[in-house]
Amino acid sequence: MPKDTRPGPRSFDEIDGLDRLSETVGLASAETRVQDEFEFTETLVARHYDTDTALIDISHGVDAVRRGIDAAARQLDIDLVVGVDAGGDVLARGDEPGLRSPVMDGVGLVALDDLETAACLGVFGYGSDGELTLEELEARFAAIASRDGLLGAWGLTPRVRNEIEDVLAHVETEASRVPIEAARGNFGQRPIRDGEVTVQLTPTSPVTFYFDPAPVATSSRIAACVRGTD
Repeated sequence: MPKDTRPGPRSFDEIDGLDRLSETVGLASAETRVQDEFEFTETLVARHYDTDTALIDISHGVDAVRRGIDAAARQLDIDLVVGVDAGGDVLARGDEPGLRSPVMDGVGLVALDDLETAACLGVFGYGSDGELTLEELEARFAAIASRDGLLGAWGLTPRVRNEIEDVLAHVETEASRVPIEAARGNFGQRPIRDGEVTVQLTPTSPVTFYFDPAPVATSSRIAACVRGTD
């Protein structure tokens, strides 16, 4: 447990310094933290940029998350929601042996699929979290693309690479650091998770791929498990 020693999500009732926009979406500042002083990654990012970041409370189930995102989007005059996953495990069917953290991915995926606000799904860092093998990812890409679910891709520019490197000086992450190493031309195998998992850095690692959430969700057993939960 690299950060929070308590398993599972934190609810908004445990958080201080949060500007609630809806029942499940709040804005975090540089002062936002849980009541036992644990700081979120979003707190560190808000401090770095001197601007608010978003927190989503999944403890009330996927329907509340969907309602909360739609309500927050209306308040903030947002017309497109892009949910980005680092590594690509959000694309999993649900039976892959390397999966470690599927719940938030499933909740986020179904919420994106059900939003009234326009939405798409992004995957950054092809395989960088070590949960899906490159072969499993390739198979999921093929299945989703065959349903017209692959919308396009955008590579990491040097300017954005440098910006993320500045963030990584303050934020602890492995899945989002691996693509930055690849953007510097460092390809090959890298151990993560204290050596428990090895990932492969390739020229596709710094690319963000965009998907229609619907064909991803309809072929995910994880999405089927969390859909409709309260």
